[in-house]
Amino acid sequence: LSYPARTSHTSHPIRHDIETGNGSMKLLIMTPIKDGEMMKIKKKTEMRFHKVKSLPDPFLRAFAKDEYSKGASRFSATQLLSPPQQTYLATQGEGIQNNALNFASLMGTAVHKVLEDNVREDEGEIAEKRFFATIDDVVVSGQVDFISAEGVVTDYKNTAGVQEEPKQDHVDQAQMNGYLASLNGVEVNMCSVVYIQRDWKEGQAKLNPAYPQSPFTVFAFDYDEEAAKRRFTDTIREHVAAEEGNPRECTKEERWSQPEVWALMKKGGKRSSKNCLSLAEAESLVKKDQFIQHRPGATVRCNSWCPHSYHCPTHQKAIGSFEP
Repeated sequence: LSYPARTSHTSHPIRHDIETGNGSMKLLIMTPIKDGEMMKIKKKTEMRFHKVKSLPDPFLRAFAKDEYSKGASRFSATQLLSPPQQTYLATQGEGIQNNALNFASLMGTAVHKVLEDNVREDEGEIAEKRFFATIDDVVVSGQVDFISAEGVVTDYKNTAGVQEEPKQDHVDQAQMNGYLASLNGVEVNMCSVVYIQRDWKEGQAKLNPAYPQSPFTVFAFDYDEEAAKRRFTDTIREHVAAEEGNPRECTKEERWSQPEVWALMKKGGKRSSKNCLSLAEAESLVKKDQFIQHRPGATVRCNSWCPHSYHCPTHQKAIGSFEP
């Protein structure tokens, strides 16, 4: 984006037109004119706004800047809780970022940075620290978001929608990070997960008492050392096998599969009154003021959130472009 050079206070640069091409935008500037002539032009021109696809350079630099590191560990807790097939695919090719992944990474990094800046280390609090340990002869690591002076290990999660209960993988990650911290001499008494609902709407909260009244939801639970040990053992075994070329296929749960449904809709309505698992069921239940809307099934993680789906045999076969 090019801007005009500074001019004197008695003259004004006028935007004449916009050129776009190759993802860039350039402003064409007319010769500065005097105040008297400006009044005449104001009557004849109106401001136009143009949407452009390119972003300012700081966004692009942030997307390209990957500061994540699992250090000298073979696996991180985050990696161990991802599908083993992703570990295998990472040995076969680079991951590709998309808008969903870039947006989530940007928002997550910003939130973590702000919260890290407000930690009081002099009072015994710990933030964004990576702990290492050897478990089952494998070096693993985990980075805690926050540990309070009272020994509560907390993980922050940026999420869409409403969380009525914590996701099991998020519980497991907090427990595993707690276990790593305890192996490094940190007293751990409890765990918690803080959900930051990025699409929370204040207006909806005022109108609907059942809607979350805050964009933040906190779930606290007991620290379970034995459960953390078992989770490490199970996931390490699977990811070692995947790294050595023997991955198992992702489960439906890991692919975040949504079933194919036939929704019963009212004209003008946005939500279905019922989702049926077959057309026959929908046709037997549809009312006169309703219509049937077909919603194809989807694997949400594969479609939007997996950087390796482009060369994943399971996903490519599912969308019909697999080449053996």
